[in-house]
Amino acid sequence: MNIEEAAYFLQHLQPLQQKGCVEEGFRNITAVLEPNRLSRSETGAVLSNILNYTSVIRDCSIDINADGFSEHLFRITSTGVDLRQDAIEYLEDETDVRAARYRRDINSHADSGREGEVVYELVHFLQEISNTSYEVDSTIQIDKSAILDIWISGTTNWSVDPDRLNLQFWFEIENLVDWVGSRGLVEYASGMFSEEEMPVLVHHSNNTEIDLNGTEHFPVFTLSESPEYLSSRFDSYRNKMSSTRENTSYFHQAPAITPTLFAESSSLRKVFRSAFVYSVFAVFSDRVAVSNSSFLFSAEYGPNTIDRDEVNIEEFVPNLSEEQLGDLAGLYQEFARREDRPKFVEFWRRSMLQNCDDITDIIDEVADIRKSYQFIESEVIEKNFDELSDAVRDTNAFMTEITSQVSDTTTALSDEIQRLVFALLGAIIANLFLILRWSNFDTVIPFSLFVVSAILLFYFPLIDRRIEELEEMKSKGKEDYETYKDLISDFTGQAFDFGDLEDRKDEYLSYADERLKWSRRKIRQIHAVLLLTGLVFVCFANLQYQFFTIQVAFSGVFFLSCSYITYRTHTQTDEYSYHRLNLGRQGRGSSNSGDNDGEGGGDDTEKDKIPTNYLPLIVSVLSLVTISTHFAIAYPFGI
Repeated sequence: MNIEEAAYFLQHLQPLQQKGCVEEGFRNITAVLEPNRLSRSETGAVLSNILNYTSVIRDCSIDINADGFSEHLFRITSTGVDLRQDAIEYLEDETDVRAARYRRDINSHADSGREGEVVYELVHFLQEISNTSYEVDSTIQIDKSAILDIWISGTTNWSVDPDRLNLQFWFEIENLVDWVGSRGLVEYASGMFSEEEMPVLVHHSNNTEIDLNGTEHFPVFTLSESPEYLSSRFDSYRNKMSSTRENTSYFHQAPAITPTLFAESSSLRKVFRSAFVYSVFAVFSDRVAVSNSSFLFSAEYGPNTIDRDEVNIEEFVPNLSEEQLGDLAGLYQEFARREDRPKFVEFWRRSMLQNCDDITDIIDEVADIRKSYQFIESEVIEKNFDELSDAVRDTNAFMTEITSQVSDTTTALSDEIQRLVFALLGAIIANLFLILRWSNFDTVIPFSLFVVSAILLFYFPLIDRRIEELEEMKSKGKEDYETYKDLISDFTGQAFDFGDLEDRKDEYLSYADERLKWSRRKIRQIHAVLLLTGLVFVCFANLQYQFFTIQVAFSGVFFLSCSYITYRTHTQTDEYSYHRLNLGRQGRGSSNSGDNDGEGGGDDTEKDKIPTNYLPLIVSVLSLVTISTHFAIAYPFGI
């Protein structure tokens, strides 16, 4: 069944709708088939329609009633017409209706696929029954969700998953108006409005005087229309509902409804009058609760208070004029411009409390509330203008300071790495001097191991601290920027453009990130070279010299150095954090940003599984094995 067939099916329900034989609820359409109120052609069209489109029929049963007696006559299902034997026999015995003959003919036509003849016989059968003392009582239930499924499948350009929308179908807008008017706000709002799902109304026809126009957050479509631009509407609706929830507390099943659903459409305000007025009262209140059939609204600011003001919305709203509803909508639209700013919501509530003793006074005090808000807003901005100016100056000073800090810290870090390189060059030159001066290579190993151990133990932690300072400066810079941004936003709302400032800040922090990555990469490379060089010297010393010599003694010093570094690394202390490939938030939360060596982010998840660099541990173990092996070979029976 496609959308055109669904529209055709619904079109043939119009005779029933016009004669008051259709009762529509939120989930189902119930039609009553009364042969006495319909012509034979209308009855035949309805029955033919039902037989052709059973996929949207939840139930279709017809009973005969008289003097308290009721007998089920037949049911139309997806397999055809199911005539009940008991009812046929009863009609044969108690009336002049030739029920058996009708049953035989209907079954014969159905078996032969002559649907038109089946409908013809059913119409005459029902007409003949209705001419007796018995009444025909029919129940035809149409599944709205099945019709919505057809509409959904007939639309290909869904920008939002339909499951995230509160899709609602109405056969006739008149039925919607009657249904909403016959129910309390809490009852119909619980089905029609949801915080997570944006409401979308779909209808087949509109025979009312109301030209139903949707709004951005409550779109209205006919069954033949396709939904458009729902993605941005959905996101905006979720933001509005989030602000509504944050600004007002709802208790005891009080529905959270944003007035933006109705504010821009006079027709929606008319249909959902009680929901609209209630939602505006709620956004101007701190708390809303349900008490029996009434709502309790509370708000306070300083000495001005509205405490649990009880309002029966259903009784209050019928007396409001279209002009008053329009004024209320205009007031909310001004309120909505900064609804996401708690400070301005506070200004609006303060303005309301200054002019209203009860929440319902809002209706008559719209102009005064607006004037009070404008006065409060200008007064507060003027009063705090000096603070705003200071914040702007502080922001400029902050940008200058962060530039200076990044420059100074990165320069100092580069200098430290240069000094480390110079120290290594100095060690090489000193070794050459020793060789040339005494023509003796025996001093090379102990001197080299001493230099390597000293650099690893004392100089590397100093460089690491410089890296930490740059990382801390970057984190504090982000925090300071957000602080100044929030301070300015509190006064200017959305008026201040932070775009250029954001770009400058991102450039400086990006530069700091690049220097961190470069520094950590170089430090790890030099660290690995020193460890492996020391290990080579340890192996050479234990191969070329006797066990109790200064060369072997300094290989022991190197082993102790590596063991100490291993301990400091694997206990996650403040030193040697450059060993860590990626600590995440579990270890040193701020020291991991540059640990990816500038590589792509695609491997970050894998690197999180390797919290430390095990090279110091491996070198210390190999050094110990080398020394132990040398000792075992030199003194096979021990000392």
